[in-house]
Amino acid sequence: MAREQFVAGIDVGSTKTVVTIAELKADGKLQLRGAGMSPSKGLRKGIVISLEDTAQSIAAAMNQAQIVSGVTVTTACVSISGEHITSENSRGGTTLPSHTHDVNEADVVKALDAARAAPAEASREIVLVVPRNFTVDGQTGIRNPIGMTGHRLDAETHVISGSIGMIQNLEKAIHMAGITLEELVLQGLAAGGATTTEDERELGCVVIDIGGGTTDIAVYMAGSIWHTAVLPFGGGDITHDLAFCLRTSVANAESLKMRYGNAVWTADSEDRDLQIESHGGATNLTTVGLISQIIQARVEDMFRLIRDDLARKGLSNALGAGVILTGGSSNLPGIREVAEEVLALPVRIGLPTSIPGLGEGFHSPSYATSIGLLKWGQEKLSESHPAESKGFSLWDALTDLFRKAIRPFSSAPAR
Repeated sequence: MAREQFVAGIDVGSTKTVVTIAELKADGKLQLRGAGMSPSKGLRKGIVISLEDTAQSIAAAMNQAQIVSGVTVTTACVSISGEHITSENSRGGTTLPSHTHDVNEADVVKALDAARAAPAEASREIVLVVPRNFTVDGQTGIRNPIGMTGHRLDAETHVISGSIGMIQNLEKAIHMAGITLEELVLQGLAAGGATTTEDERELGCVVIDIGGGTTDIAVYMAGSIWHTAVLPFGGGDITHDLAFCLRTSVANAESLKMRYGNAVWTADSEDRDLQIESHGGATNLTTVGLISQIIQARVEDMFRLIRDDLARKGLSNALGAGVILTGGSSNLPGIREVAEEVLALPVRIGLPTSIPGLGEGFHSPSYATSIGLLKWGQEKLSESHPAESKGFSLWDALTDLFRKAIRPFSSAPAR
């Protein structure tokens, strides 16, 4: 009887930590076995501000997931975000022994390593490098060069790096929670892997994952990742705007947002009066319309900043499949309409790919990153047990080969 294999994902967010555990079945598909959630008290905008609180949140969510699943796991893929994260596209290659040489795995390793640009600053380290495509003797756009004949092999990669200190603080918190880190995965990439289709990635699309403290962007073109960014705002900023403008507590503001929030103001909403608790126990009179106005102003500003980021990279007119909007804040009524107006692109709400065992509550944009981390772990497990895993593409295999390739060349600690 084949040994049961499990993967775990830990989405360490600014407002909540979510752990998911899935079984990798004999046919290579995932089945969700359990999940757990705990409030995040040790992070602010993706940055660890308390090792102990972050570790406790991770451990609590993991404990819940293990109780539900009846499975004990000790390793996991973990999300990372924060404004310290940056990315760039890099290119490098290798000359092959002869003009009639057939490209092999060793050649791919050399090309990928040459395309792995080191961070310019000593205070930064590479988090993740994703292969994009290859070129053989000038022929571009090759997804899998193995077996092709040529004299020159070049590789293009997407290199994601971050602050050494901030990365190591997250790693310490994971270790304190009793978890062995399998791999850090950029939150936007995890969400993109769970919410996009192959057609969308080929035509060009942008995944906008709006979390509590940060917004992660992942742009795909011609089937590959093209641009990623982390912007320092999220749903928590909407809540704080409400708290400030309405002179109420953050907890009350969050409750008002969840109950009455809408990113599109309407005249009808001005007729609905509300009494809200203010500081010191006093009460204030407001309207549902004012709540919507405050929310709309912040949401429009957020999408303008996203629009500017895309414009700086020259990507505004390259997104044929439009926008996939996901993350917890994408549940806000009216936010899709505001995104369409500001970005001038079609927008759909990105639900995570359905997997067996996924309860209705988890088929929500709030859990896109969590499900994406499971899919990432699925690929990692296929790397470790290729004979037992099925259904993975050649591109998955090359990604796995790259992961193997960078380990002996990396100056950073192995992940």
